Amino acid sequence: MIVFRFRALLLSLGLCAAGAALAQSEDSHALRLQASQLRDSATEAFERTTAACYDRFFVNACLDDARLTRTAQIKEARLLEGRANRIDRGARIRAMEARLRKAEARRPDDPVTLGEPAAAQ
Repeated sequence: MIVFRFRALLLSLGLCAAGAALAQSEDSHALRLQASQLRDSATEAFERTTAACYDRFFVNACLDDARLTRTAQIKEARLLEGRANRIDRGARIRAMEARLRKAEARRPDDPVTLGEPAAAQ
């Protein structure tokens, strides 16, 4: 039981280190790919672990540990996806601001009047 938790801790620390190395890359596609791989590996490890848990005496404790490990990995994947979302949002905002600046530059300096002024009547 303690060995399993220690392995889970080592795995989560390794994932954090991998996430820190990836954090320097600001490519949202790469972050999404990393998150997807992390989710897939979490699901695969969970299925393998739950199958092995039924051979143990403390089945429910083993299943709880497997769920905790999977949850920790999925949280890491969510963090990566959130970072990718922020990167994409920033790119969309910069593009929108560029379009607004371009439209503002094309706008004439004098406003167009749609009729005669009210004082001339």
